[in-house]
Amino acid sequence: MMGNERSQPTGLSIDETATEVTDSWSLHGATYAVGSVPKISVFITSSSNSSEVSQLEKFTKNVMLYRHPCILKYVASWKKGWKFHLATEQVQPLAQVLPSQTALQVCVGLQNILKALVFLHESGSASHNNVCRAAIYVTQGGSWKLGGLEYLCRCNDMSSSYLEETRKSRYEPAIAPNEAEHLPQPPTSVDCYAFGVLAQEVLSNKQSDDVPGMADFLDVCKKGLQNSSSEIRPPLSSLLAHQFFSHEFLTIHNFLLELPIKKDTEKEDFFRNLTMKLNTFPEETVASQLGSLLLSRMVLLDSTAQHFLLPQVFVPRTEGSCMESLFSEATFRTHMVPRLLPLFCVRDVQIRHILLSHFPAYCRLFSQVQLQTRILPELLVGIKDTNDNLVACTLRALAELVPILGGSVVIGGKRAKLFADGRPKVVKSSSKRSSQKDNFKSQTNLMTEMRESAELVLPERPSPDGGEYIPNSTVSEEDEAWPDWEYKTEAQSSDVKSESSGSHNSVECIADSLTPAIETMEVKSKPKASDEFEDIFRDMEPVISKPQIIHVKEVPGVTCNKFALTTEVCEGNDGWGEDFEDWNDIDDITAAKEFSVKS
Repeated sequence: MMGNERSQPTGLSIDETATEVTDSWSLHGATYAVGSVPKISVFITSSSNSSEVSQLEKFTKNVMLYRHPCILKYVASWKKGWKFHLATEQVQPLAQVLPSQTALQVCVGLQNILKALVFLHESGSASHNNVCRAAIYVTQGGSWKLGGLEYLCRCNDMSSSYLEETRKSRYEPAIAPNEAEHLPQPPTSVDCYAFGVLAQEVLSNKQSDDVPGMADFLDVCKKGLQNSSSEIRPPLSSLLAHQFFSHEFLTIHNFLLELPIKKDTEKEDFFRNLTMKLNTFPEETVASQLGSLLLSRMVLLDSTAQHFLLPQVFVPRTEGSCMESLFSEATFRTHMVPRLLPLFCVRDVQIRHILLSHFPAYCRLFSQVQLQTRILPELLVGIKDTNDNLVACTLRALAELVPILGGSVVIGGKRAKLFADGRPKVVKSSSKRSSQKDNFKSQTNLMTEMRESAELVLPERPSPDGGEYIPNSTVSEEDEAWPDWEYKTEAQSSDVKSESSGSHNSVECIADSLTPAIETMEVKSKPKASDEFEDIFRDMEPVISKPQIIHVKEVPGVTCNKFALTTEVCEGNDGWGEDFEDWNDIDDITAAKEFSVKS
């Protein structure tokens, strides 16, 4: 069952714009919310004829049956109305990326297609029958995948009539001229001829010196694979041993693919020298072709790789740095970041430890959206684990995100300013403004000195003779005002004011030039001292005042005596609040005795 009765997966959003349109289907990008792979590709049938099985349905049947790392990966399939849908891993047609690929990348891609065909021939006993550029798709990691399985046929079912029926839909240049005369033997020779044509087409504009053995390989494709006699064509498996597919870069690629079956001694020797070997190739090629393999589970968990390889993989090289890192920041952001994002969803302690141990080196290369929506939620899961080492590593990683995302995003909740900055505040100012401030301060000090001098020039007025004490004299409030003294003082103040007017005008000019915003200051003869200024000479200032005269009211009938007592009567409950009425009698008796003594 090919999934015809299945419904469209929940959360799948298909782009309306098609990436590729053929006679049989159109290719669209899609976002798949279910699972760890958010991006996929969807093939949709273009024909509305539902009476016969479409080419896409045949493609779906074969891609579900024949599974191989170099064959397009099946995800889901369903039928909606008369349209059939096939969902696969995210890919794009080879024709869209081939012009930008180097000879080395093409070499790696051809090897993938060769391995897929060898798998079909030897393990599946089937022939593809339409090997061409249109049947090849490229993943986001740069790997070539074999598609176009709609014409696949088992070798036992191969016939001349079948080839004749499908000929009009197959790639014409990849069909042998004498194919219609008799059935090719072996049947897999159909793919041998087509692969020879494919190799020539994709390598036509590439430099032969870029990859060792490229010229000889093209000669084998021309004379061997495209031979008119199908029996003379060499099997595709024999090409895997050719020099074109056995140079250093492909040796590294193949070793990483076969890492699970390698011995520990072989892996140790391999990883010790791997960084030095990879530095001889363009970093763009290494990242696009080997990026996924370098971040595979087997590599991340290998102890030798953790020591000799992973620091060079996870730590990007900054501009002008002499580090031995494999990738620059630009290459790391383009090729490695998309591969790291799914790794944070892996709930494996060792994998998470590896990712977090180098997190400060590459975290800034993620976008803020990636950090907030993909990385941060997974880190918050890590702090809830029972593994203390994992929690500690996770907290350190969260600290790296605070300068990027902000504390409110990382820790959540409401925050308040609970700590104060105890450092002394330093006011920074320009040299010009500082000099103006110093000039204004000096002028202010000058005015202060002038005010103090104006107060000190007042002459001391001596007390008049006989004015220290005048008994039984009555002084009016007008005499206490001393108007003649105030007149004299005002005259002296006016003199001081006139003497300081010249200097005051100059001070005003300077102050205006320094601080235009300050109003013109007026120097007064008797300015009030500022509350903030403490006059330390206040106690030494001469006191110019009249002697204090105390007026004593005479009591009628009683002569003043130095032993006389003056009493005040507290009425009501003033004072002690007790009843002392007997004291009045005592006062009367005392007064009578004094009167008798005087008389």
